[in-house]
Amino acid sequence: MRELARWFRHTRQGLAFVTGVISGGLEVLDFDTRESYQAWSKRARETGLATLHTRLTEGYLEATPQGIHLLYRCPALIESNQKLARVPVEGPQRWKTLIETRGEGGLVIVAPSCGGVHPSGKPYVLLRGGVGTIKTITPTERQALFAVARSFDASSPPSFRPGLMVQEPNTHTGNRIASARPGDLYNQRVCWEAVLVPHGWKRLFTHEGEDYWQRPGKEGAGISATTNYPESDLLYVFSTSTVFEAGRAYSKFAAYTFLEHGGDFSAAARALAAQGYTQ
Repeated sequence: MRELARWFRHTRQGLAFVTGVISGGLEVLDFDTRESYQAWSKRARETGLATLHTRLTEGYLEATPQGIHLLYRCPALIESNQKLARVPVEGPQRWKTLIETRGEGGLVIVAPSCGGVHPSGKPYVLLRGGVGTIKTITPTERQALFAVARSFDASSPPSFRPGLMVQEPNTHTGNRIASARPGDLYNQRVCWEAVLVPHGWKRLFTHEGEDYWQRPGKEGAGISATTNYPESDLLYVFSTSTVFEAGRAYSKFAAYTFLEHGGDFSAAARALAAQGYTQ
C-alpha cells in the first residue's frame, strides 16, 4: 500500500477495481453517506448479522469522500449494479440513492485515489483490511445483507408493479358478492402472525410499521421477507427457499392458500367458508 500511495499521491488519476466475474465475483456495497452506513450496520447487528458484519469489515472497508465502500466476493452469479435503498428528494431527480451495489460490468474507485478523482478533492481512505483479505460470502449471506439494505428503501419495491403481485381469482361460494368472498374476509380479520407463525416463520423486528421475518428452517441470521410495506398489508418475500416465489407480493389469503392448500385458491376458499369466513 505504501508503493500505491507513492504512485498516486501527486496525480489527478485514481485507482479502480473492475467488479463482477472477471474479478472473482467481486461486489461492493456502496453507501452514499457515513450516516447510511452507520444505520445499516446497526440494523445488521440487531438482526443477527453481527458476526458476518465483523468478518466483512475486517476484510476490506474504506471511506469514500462522502460515504463508505464494503468489498466482498460471492460465488453466486453477480448481477449488474443495483439500487437497494432510495429516498425521495425535491427536484427533477426525485430520488436519492442511499445504498447500491457495484457488480457485473461495473467498477469502483478505491484507496488511495485522491486529488481530482472526486469533485470534492477528498481522498479515498482504506479503513480496514486490504485486497488480500477481501472475504468471500455465501449467496444466502449476500441476500441477508441486501435485505437489511432494502429495509431503508422509501421507494415502491418492484413487487408492487402491475403483474408482480399474486392476484387471487374470483373464489365465490354460491352467489355472494365479491366483498363477501372468504378470502376477502380472511384478509380483513386475521393478522400476519396468525398466517405465518404456525408455519415456523419468525418475526425479527418491526420498523415504522413494517415487520421483518425469517423463514422456517433458516440457520443463522438474515431477513427472508417483510410484511406491510409501504402500509400495503402484503407479504414480500426475498428468499428463494420457501413455498413463495421471491420478488412477488402476497395477500394474507394468497399466503394462506400456498401454505395450507398448495396454491389451490378454490380449496382454500371452501375451507375458509367452512370455518365461518362468510357473511
